Amino acid sequence: MSWLRTDPVVLLGMHRSGTTMLARMLDRLGVFLGHRLESNHEAIAVLELNDEVLARAHAAWDRPLGMLDLLGHGPSTQAVVDSMRTTLDTFGFRRSYLGATRLGRGLGPGPWGFKDPRTTVTWPLWLEIAPDARLVMMRRHGVDVAASLWRRARAQLDDDAARFAGDAHMARFASVRCLELDRAFELWAETEEAFETLRTRHPDAAVYELIYEDLVTDPRAALSDVCEFLDVEVEPGDLEAAAGTADPSRALAHRDDPTLRDFAESVLTHPRLARWEAAR
Repeated sequence: MSWLRTDPVVLLGMHRSGTTMLARMLDRLGVFLGHRLESNHEAIAVLELNDEVLARAHAAWDRPLGMLDLLGHGPSTQAVVDSMRTTLDTFGFRRSYLGATRLGRGLGPGPWGFKDPRTTVTWPLWLEIAPDARLVMMRRHGVDVAASLWRRARAQLDDDAARFAGDAHMARFASVRCLELDRAFELWAETEEAFETLRTRHPDAAVYELIYEDLVTDPRAALSDVCEFLDVEVEPGDLEAAAGTADPSRALAHRDDPTLRDFAESVLTHPRLARWEAAR
């Protein structure tokens, strides 16, 4: 895999936690995150590879815990890593990720990486392939994440259930689990807990934890700290432009909705939410 450097920027975080915003900011600052991207700024080749890995664990983006079983079994982990290396070296993957311009000359010297929330539970496998990876974990208040997942699932499934039944592509991304607010919140807590378990297993991994609310309320300072961690050099004007895309009104947005405020009160003592509060 001569094209693949071992130092990617890897953006982690639960779905709907603000990773798309961060990816777009870093893209503006010169971090190459892939050529063929889907609407959430995820490299399609990486997304598809992560989905294949999750399937080996009988897991999915909304059923993440199976990955812990796979990652706890050395021979299975090694076999999956070997399979990933083979996929990464295929012409199809390189063409999708690099694009025609970079295909012949490779990544070049600039910062590169990818964003995919699935990597929140698959990152130890990627670390075997790219041991110098620097990981940025985005964390957002669980009620806001759950509310966003809940609204999206209802729009996808309540409004277009017939398409869901017949469209395999849509079915990959729509989550029946998230049709209930409390179950969407459980998914957030599960994913956060799985990430913490993996951090315990890999204490030497280079991980920067970024609070979404900090990024949207003081984007220049938060983004500057992220770039310093990633060793990404940026001009002040470029940093200002990227930071200007943040919307501070999205911080703790559940407080503006009576239903979500009540739900937040009901889960206020949840251990995972308490840990999120402590990390702020």
